[in-house]
Amino acid sequence: MKKRRKILIYYFGHVGDTLVTYPAFRMIRKNYPDADLILMNHYTTNYPLHAELFAGDDLFSEVHLLPPPRNLREKLSFYLPFFRLLLKYRFDRVFSFAFNHEYSKTIAVGSLLFQFKKQELSQYQESAGGPIYQEYINQLQDCGLTFSEEIFNFPLTEAEVLTAEKTAEAIQDGSDVPMIAFGIGGKKPACLWKQENYVELIKLLKTKMDFLPVYTGGPSDRVFAEKLIASCGGVFLPDTDCKTLREVIAFYRKCLCYIGNDTGSAHLAGIAGIRCAILYSAHELPEEKWHPVGKGHLFIRKEVPCAGCRKGICPKESGSCMDLITPEEVMEKVIPWIATF
Repeated sequence: MKKRRKILIYYFGHVGDTLVTYPAFRMIRKNYPDADLILMNHYTTNYPLHAELFAGDDLFSEVHLLPPPRNLREKLSFYLPFFRLLLKYRFDRVFSFAFNHEYSKTIAVGSLLFQFKKQELSQYQESAGGPIYQEYINQLQDCGLTFSEEIFNFPLTEAEVLTAEKTAEAIQDGSDVPMIAFGIGGKKPACLWKQENYVELIKLLKTKMDFLPVYTGGPSDRVFAEKLIASCGGVFLPDTDCKTLREVIAFYRKCLCYIGNDTGSAHLAGIAGIRCAILYSAHELPEEKWHPVGKGHLFIRKEVPCAGCRKGICPKESGSCMDLITPEEVMEKVIPWIATF
């Protein structure tokens, strides 16, 4: 009996990082249909919420999630499980998708010391000037893997699809008015559009078209969502039966489009296959770096002298790059964009 190949896949990050790397995961699976794929992820937050994305998917044989090490004891909690995996499986191939060079070197050195097998270190190259997800696909093609459009299809279970359908039916309540998802939250203050801007934008859009607003985000966005509901109507998605990230992806497929901040919600909408209009801060360069998966998106961003500062909180007291984006400008760009659907 032929021995099954063992392939280690390593990446660094949380929800957004998972979703921009997901097509690369599926590309590896497509090229190695009979191999055991073992995932090792170094996540960057206090809780691995993105673990929900792997539930109900047979993509990986094993998933190992490790918190970011902040001291010697925690570093040992990373190195020991990693080296145990190397010794246990003697991987036939190693793929690493990472921004952190320290752990990429660890993958490379460990692979050489323990296995002497083939390894591929996929580092995002900012000089390429394209989205992360496309850069990873290009690098896998350079490694000899075959590309297929199928890798962009995010698999959902029947139960997840049914939950989304029932939620959509409850929100629409018998009407055929389309739903638009508004991503109002986000982790980085520098990437957040002001609350009053969303209120004004939704009111402006409603003068041009009929739609039901659905606000997406986390527990910290509830107060803002309630303010929007009071001013503009709609529902807060966490208050519905769509609780997991995979159920949110299933629900997004019922929406006309996504409009909102550059955050995990935008990447969930992109992987769902709907078009996104995203309000971008200029703090990151190149500007295409964190574009979500998919085509036909609208990116709204202002160029400023301090572009590429990479600050999570804008030091300016007023006039940040996000403040320069007005509700009127967004409305004028979104309406003709939606007309192309």
